[in-house]
Amino acid sequence: MHNRVRMIVASFLTKDLML
Repeated sequence: MHNRVRMIVASFLTKDLML
């Protein structure tokens, strides 16, 4: 479960960096 949460957080962080 932690891995999945980390993946979601990474996705959000990546989106922020992209923006």
